[in-house]
Amino acid sequence: MASAETLDVGAEMRCVMRTLMDGEYEAFPPHDLLRSVWRLVPSFAGNEQQDAHEFMRFLLDRLRKELSSGKHAGSQTNGLKGGLSPTSPKTPQGKCEQDDGVTGDKIMEIFGGVAVTTVTCMKCERSSERREPFMDLSLPIPPVVGKNGSIEEGEGPNGEATLQQCLAAFVRNETLSGHGRYFCDGCGKVQSATKSTRIAKLPPVLCLHLKRFTWKGHAMRTKLTHDVDFPLDDLDLAPYCETNGEAMYDLVAVVTHHGLNAGSGHYTACAREFTAEGNSDWQHFNDDDVNSLTAEEVRTGQGYIFLYARK
Repeated sequence: MASAETLDVGAEMRCVMRTLMDGEYEAFPPHDLLRSVWRLVPSFAGNEQQDAHEFMRFLLDRLRKELSSGKHAGSQTNGLKGGLSPTSPKTPQGKCEQDDGVTGDKIMEIFGGVAVTTVTCMKCERSSERREPFMDLSLPIPPVVGKNGSIEEGEGPNGEATLQQCLAAFVRNETLSGHGRYFCDGCGKVQSATKSTRIAKLPPVLCLHLKRFTWKGHAMRTKLTHDVDFPLDDLDLAPYCETNGEAMYDLVAVVTHHGLNAGSGHYTACAREFTAEGNSDWQHFNDDDVNSLTAEEVRTGQGYIFLYARK
């Protein structure tokens, strides 16, 4: 039997996409793709509850590795018929755009952005900056009034937190003190500092992941079941970016976790279907059951992973 590293996950993904595009089946099980993933990551095998975010990150990282190795060099990349990805969208001039050094990396061209973290010494005010690429942003869920005794007011229609508040919490300035202090080159010693994060480059498709699962002690992983309101259209990323310009996004897909904890439950997904007339409908995917949803129904679940496309 061939080693796991010789498995071609990209080819299996291509087969899945071709089957979906052909439309011959109402539903089909992607057994070959799953077997390949299970051999590469044995912890994913079986019927136990797995983390959808971890699976997505593995899949994207694996596709990047295969593409960079030249495994799919003979495939056409300008369409699903023969390649792994659709033609990359054009990059307009605007907010959060700069060279990120990922030219030729098809996965990063679609999902890759750059975040910039700035640490400023509270004594000498010297700043250091670090830029890091990302394929998704993991956002905290801020507690709101009436939950956990917080003083922050939820901006959602029912007093819940919003996705915009999660983004604001992600970029909010943080004080590094006590054991969290850092070594300042200007002072030559450990000092308290402020830390801030901004988005330096936005990707064509932005993946946002909510930190719903947290560790309680060393053995139990719990779930934050708070509702989070999210927009279907016109998510403005401008307030969270480093520079000025247009940064409007529309939701194209959302993954929802149903259940009270991390060790059990069920995942479903909603995806936007665009019509030839320029309209859009929402489809709900629950195993082999696919049905239409209204826009309001899409927003009722406890979203876990959100995919937004640049307008």
